[in-house]
Amino acid sequence: MKIVRDYLTSEELNYIINAMLEKETALDREVVKVGLVAQLLAEDIGEFNDCNDVYDKVVADDTINFSKIVNNYDVIDKLVAEELGINKIAKDFTNIINTKLDMALKNIELNGAINQLKEMKEQENAKPIKGGKNGKTTK
Repeated sequence: MKIVRDYLTSEELNYIINAMLEKETALDREVVKVGLVAQLLAEDIGEFNDCNDVYDKVVADDTINFSKIVNNYDVIDKLVAEELGINKIAKDFTNIINTKLDMALKNIELNGAINQLKEMKEQENAKPIKGGKNGKTTK
């Protein structure tokens, strides 16, 4: 397997990182990384169905070590880790805020309903009663 150049362009880095971020597990991200780098930089990679097949071919070929051959290969993992860290914090924060907001809205709705019931009761208590003693209206 021959490598056509020893670096990844910013566009290629972006493509690889976005593909890795779509994966849930670290293993899947590693397979995608190796598979896409091989497809982008290897001249005689051949045709494969998916990144798993490319990954298997690359690791079977002990002459290929992308971390030594590709100048900015290490940047991929650093950027993915940074993205996952920020995304996870933001996602967790958003989930907490949404939960608290839902609870606050339910409390507001419940308090509003209680206040309406209190007002109705007060209004009913404040209505004059007709037909009291000698037909006079009383409270």
